[in-house]
Amino acid sequence: MGWLKGELPIQLKIMGDGNKLAEVLELATELGVRDSIELVARVPIDKVADEMRKADMGISCHRSGIFGDLYFSTKIVEYLTQGLPVLSPRTYTIHRYLPEDCLFYFEPGNEVSLADTIRFAWLNPQEVFQRLTEARRSLTRLSWQAEKDRFVNFYTALLSNGKAVAMETTK
Repeated sequence: MGWLKGELPIQLKIMGDGNKLAEVLELATELGVRDSIELVARVPIDKVADEMRKADMGISCHRSGIFGDLYFSTKIVEYLTQGLPVLSPRTYTIHRYLPEDCLFYFEPGNEVSLADTIRFAWLNPQEVFQRLTEARRSLTRLSWQAEKDRFVNFYTALLSNGKAVAMETTK
């Protein structure tokens, strides 16, 4: 956020009170951007979507690494279903399921890359619209209805053969 202060009207909204919140706020104070953070305490689950719809974009901030590269952030899907463009680190699993034309990717752990990506998304509303359109198409592939038969067939073959089988993948 420091790289964008004074350049874009940035307001980071944090919902909840996770165990790292104090550290995040302390760092924001050190960086001189604490006034750009709005804290929204715990939000009842039935009100989360309403809060999300007040935003201009959603950011997933997971890390790369052993866990992060295998992790699929359901927060990304929540943002997309609320019509928000999503900024996400380019980690293996996220990129595997949601290609470049669906999200705004930044390099994991690189705050300059994140700032550049926020700037690009903010200044290119037509690109936001195009990526949201592609993301909606991709979300239909990620639903239980779309994956159910592959899931059942995989385990049926696994159990009937008594050994692991390669699962066909599609993009």
